[in-house]
Amino acid sequence: MKKYYFLLFLISIFTSCNNEKTRVSSEKILKDEAIDVAVKYASSKFNQARQTVEKNGTIIIQESRENFVALSGEEFKYILDPANITIGLIDDDNNPDAIVSISPVKGQYFEVPEILIITRTEGNYIINRVLESDMKILQLKGREITAEITTKSRNSPLRDCSKCKEIVKYMFKNGDLVKSE
Repeated sequence: MKKYYFLLFLISIFTSCNNEKTRVSSEKILKDEAIDVAVKYASSKFNQARQTVEKNGTIIIQESRENFVALSGEEFKYILDPANITIGLIDDDNNPDAIVSISPVKGQYFEVPEILIITRTEGNYIINRVLESDMKILQLKGREITAEITTKSRNSPLRDCSKCKEIVKYMFKNGDLVKSE
């Protein structure tokens, strides 16, 4: 009798571990699809885009042709960090969606980040909205987007102070981000 209990115990452990692996692998597939959409978006900004993947997984997209007219050091590129991808429900359907933050860089200076709201429509990810905002997505839960927004200008010396940041919650309604009450 003890053998049966032990066998049932082992089966339940293997089943629960397998469900966790399936959930993690499906989330990775969704992130990979969102990365593909974001890379296509950033690549479309260049005549001939070149994609470089760093050791930590960060993707850099920039012009592959040399521009001899422009001053060196003024190159424009996009940096996509896979850690800045949030998966969850955004719109009204039950398909998982994604929010991807990409950082445009001109020369040595970071520009205002672009937030791509990517929704799943008819089985494919598409960009629903692109926002230029100094917001950091903290959480996506229950169709509510929690973000940290700086209240000071990028040029202000107080830009990174803890009291100069605000936590705001948004809902995605009819293609727009609306502050939730």
